[in-house]
Amino acid sequence: MSQPSLELGAVVPTLRFDPIEHRYFLEPSGEEIPGVTRALEECGLTDFSMVPRHILEAAQQRGTDVHNALHYLDDGELDEASLTEEMHGYVMAYLRFKNQMRFEPTLVEKFVYSLAHRWAGRLDRVGLIERKDGGQDKIVVDFKSGLVLPAHRIQLAAYVSGLPDPRSHRRMTLELDSDGTYKCHEYDAQSYARDLNTFHSAVNVWHWKRDHGRKRA
Repeated sequence: MSQPSLELGAVVPTLRFDPIEHRYFLEPSGEEIPGVTRALEECGLTDFSMVPRHILEAAQQRGTDVHNALHYLDDGELDEASLTEEMHGYVMAYLRFKNQMRFEPTLVEKFVYSLAHRWAGRLDRVGLIERKDGGQDKIVVDFKSGLVLPAHRIQLAAYVSGLPDPRSHRRMTLELDSDGTYKCHEYDAQSYARDLNTFHSAVNVWHWKRDHGRKRA
């Protein structure tokens, strides 16, 4: 495994992301490591093989457009006049969530990775959310403009594990709709360790398939 060496003068690996291929590499070795969603897909924990290709591609493009619009929004650079009616609905859904849940983003589109387990990913938001008693909790929020699947709790466990003091963060998938509504899917803290272990198993399968999957026994 690629891990930082404690030897004097050792080079600590750093992450490189290829935005065209959407692939992650550790430098300077050039070793490819899986993204979170790719590990889940190739291990079969998320499966879109039954979805017609044109529908899947349209959903992927919509997801990209929504993420870009919300990124511009939280950076204070969104040109609302450029939004389609559909995109405007997704933006309004997120704004309602922020206002009603008193959500304050602190990190936007943050890259996280693990040298010990050899994976990487980019989470949507880290922020603060208001509790019923008026206090605030740290939370990781992942946006979905389509179906929310059972494996998304595993995805969130991976993202949280890439942050300092991961158990101090709540996990939430935020389902956004073009009609301006939203639905929160929050995952209990008690399942975090189990979800993370499942993710590590998926990563191990990805690496095994890469190293041995095409070789004869």
